[in-house]
Amino acid sequence: MMDAAPLTYIGIDKIMKIKKWLVASGVLIFGLIGVTQVMESAQDIPFPVRYATRISTDTSLNSSAVYKVLKDESDKFDVTLYRTFIDENGAERKFYFGTDADHVAEFHELTALKDTSYKGMYYSASKLPGELTDKLQQLGVQVTSTELPWYIIGSQMWANGILAVVTWSMVLTFLVSYFASLNLYRKHWLVGRMLGGVKKKLAKSVASDLFIMAVVSIVLWGVYVLLNQVALSSLSSYALLATLGLNLVILMSFVVLINVVFFIIIQHDNLAKALKKTDSNMKQNLVWMVGILASLAALTLLMNQTVLNQKNLQQQLDSLKPWQKLSAYKAVNVTLPSIEDSNNGEIDARADTKVARRFMDHFKDDEYIFSQDSTAKVPNMVSQEQAQFMTSQLKRDGIDSDVSKRIRYMNLNALKLSGHQNLAGKVANKKPATVFLPEKFKDHKKSVLNAIYLEYYQNSGIKKSDFEVHIVKNNEKTFLFDYRGVELYVYDHSRLQTDTNRILLLC
Repeated sequence: MMDAAPLTYIGIDKIMKIKKWLVASGVLIFGLIGVTQVMESAQDIPFPVRYATRISTDTSLNSSAVYKVLKDESDKFDVTLYRTFIDENGAERKFYFGTDADHVAEFHELTALKDTSYKGMYYSASKLPGELTDKLQQLGVQVTSTELPWYIIGSQMWANGILAVVTWSMVLTFLVSYFASLNLYRKHWLVGRMLGGVKKKLAKSVASDLFIMAVVSIVLWGVYVLLNQVALSSLSSYALLATLGLNLVILMSFVVLINVVFFIIIQHDNLAKALKKTDSNMKQNLVWMVGILASLAALTLLMNQTVLNQKNLQQQLDSLKPWQKLSAYKAVNVTLPSIEDSNNGEIDARADTKVARRFMDHFKDDEYIFSQDSTAKVPNMVSQEQAQFMTSQLKRDGIDSDVSKRIRYMNLNALKLSGHQNLAGKVANKKPATVFLPEKFKDHKKSVLNAIYLEYYQNSGIKKSDFEVHIVKNNEKTFLFDYRGVELYVYDHSRLQTDTNRILLLC
């Protein structure tokens, strides 16, 4: 038996080398999947940043004033702010305030933003200084700054869609291969058990595997940072580090579990039968059976997820069709006189109305698209106290804010192009407005009419009874023509292109 000892440990040393290559390859593959996820996120936000700041307002405000504050304060506090905008050719451009040390933006002069709204997302490496935020708020701007969720990017490959199914299928393949590499020299482990020290040897093997996994992950992170020349404190650097860390926790846990199972098997295995090849180890067979069943389950999930993804992709393609009808249309920005020349902060809405009417008189109804949400609602980005106050104000005017936020104003052309050809024939030409009210909101008809009247008709001499109201079936889809959605922050899902159960007002 003593003569067999060298052979035993020679065999175990061989399996060590096989496992090392297997472990290194496995961690590298999962790490590269994580790198792909991070790079996709970096394309969505192509700046060396970690914070996103949303700037918006519900009032009319000159963009030039906001841009001047951003420029002056960015230079003062040595803060770099990035944003994207759409130029007159429809191309996405990058702009920066402050100093662009990484040279990722194309424009710096404010003239590039002269026809662009200040509303949207701005990005920075750190949170905006309090003084800058205060100056923006003094202009009447709402500022919300938050750290980008770099820590959830890595979880997408483990918990989101078809990629998660593929990832877990690969984990299963890795674990089965790892167990097979251990089982390849099971007889040598059994002989080692008789000689003693197998527990220590196996623990050393596990520690070696975990060390290799950590080293490969750190090297992969370093190579990514060097090749892409990203800052250590950037979003992509943090995101990849979190992704590789999550990968390590999951894979290390499974590696330890597999080794514990294998140790239990060799502790209760029959050496004599194993050497004669007459053994039928139930524990080992159980492991193989679990592996086979898990593989079948993973294959089923993969097929189901593939079908679901194809269905979702088709829905997305269908949602793009209405945009094809808009190829001949262009967005027009009109600066109204009261916004340019307000006295002491007071805006004369009458001047706006006259200019707007003269401007629109140049177009026939089928030559333009008008589509926008009601403003008789509580904005998302207000404090709880402000929300309560605005809700009580609307309630005082007989308006339910939960209902009025579903109102969408359209002209006849927008109604036709949004998928409601069947409703176009019901528009009452001799009425000031036609309301299409989904059946689920019919009990809120009074609240809807109050909101419409308050926004557009309260000083016009038109009565609420003059409106034509049609009750329509529920779950009708409406295309919203929200072309500004492309300027929004990638994690903001509040903007939709298609929605259901909208209350439509034709004006």
